[in-house]
Amino acid sequence: SARERIDRERRRGVNHLADQRKTKVAIKAAAEAERLTAYTMRTLVADHLAAIARTRKKKGVYDTTLVMKPLAECDEPVVEWTRSKAGVLLHTIADRAPSMARCLRAEMTIATESAITRGLVPESYPNPWSALKHDPSLRAKTKAGRGTRFLNDAELATFLAWLPTSAMSPAVRDALHLTLLTGARSGEVIAMKQADVDLAAGTW
Repeated sequence: SARERIDRERRRGVNHLADQRKTKVAIKAAAEAERLTAYTMRTLVADHLAAIARTRKKKGVYDTTLVMKPLAECDEPVVEWTRSKAGVLLHTIADRAPSMARCLRAEMTIATESAITRGLVPESYPNPWSALKHDPSLRAKTKAGRGTRFLNDAELATFLAWLPTSAMSPAVRDALHLTLLTGARSGEVIAMKQADVDLAAGTW
């Protein structure tokens, strides 16, 4: 009988309970590994954007969506993103858009910490985006030329063509348009009063 077979195996040193426990542990570990690898960058970005949509204004969500676009369609597991891999991406972005790289690092730091807190990423996972805050070469890139970036003719034409259809409010669109047309400081445009403008003379 099955009982007799088990008794014979036990006398030979076979421990069925231990084997069952090992099997359960192995199955549990495999399931956990599958769960962690299933949580991809695409899902992380989507979760973060959904979370900030409840606390930030529409413009802020729109800007963050643009910032996180490089990772929005990445199907690689979050846990496979090392500090080195994240650094390569940020350095590449910083070469052409320093502020974009700075904002992406900040948003990814928040998103990853949230995922760790919710148990979607193991607590032992070192947040690579947070660690890169102190990368001297990246800091130098994101701070270099800060406030001196300007649009060339092609970029300006593209921006002006896109502006009327953007998700920004009409007031913001008008302010940006007027700033670019006049070359005035954005603060001056925002502070403009109706009494400051002479429409007949076309002066401000």
